[in-house]
Amino acid sequence: MVAISVFANTITTSTPQDVQTTATPAFAGITLATTGGTASTLNYYKEYSHSCTWSGALVTTAAQTSRIVRVGKCVTIQTPQFATFTSTSLARIVMDTAIPTRFRPANDVCYNSAWILVASTNINGSFTVAANGACYFGGQFGATVSSASGNNGTGSRQCFTYYLF
Repeated sequence: MVAISVFANTITTSTPQDVQTTATPAFAGITLATTGGTASTLNYYKEYSHSCTWSGALVTTAAQTSRIVRVGKCVTIQTPQFATFTSTSLARIVMDTAIPTRFRPANDVCYNSAWILVASTNINGSFTVAANGACYFGGQFGATVSSASGNNGTGSRQCFTYYLF
């Protein structure tokens, strides 16, 4: 059974239904039963385009847009692709503007399986979303990758999903 709260009314249904209105509803959430029988409310959905520059190991900054989607407490961030920059040392590729608070994890989240481009070669690196909203690519397990002449950056767009506790 699903309960949908729209305005001050609640619609309870055991079969799929479309909810339509000509007004702008104040959406309170969808209440879903859990395996333990205690209902929980899914009441947050946000899509966001985060325009910023990435710098650090890049010779020039790269103006790019990252896409962020939050459904309940689950956040997915899609990072841009940039692979036309040269550098003699790849320490970190850093997002210069922190992501908004509503998308930040309580503690740093590090992915040790992110593709980065070092000296025109894809290698396994890392991507971190910090509790302060900073995001950056680096070497595997956060290490730096040095002596990397050639194209550096990310070889492709990548998606990272984390949970807000």
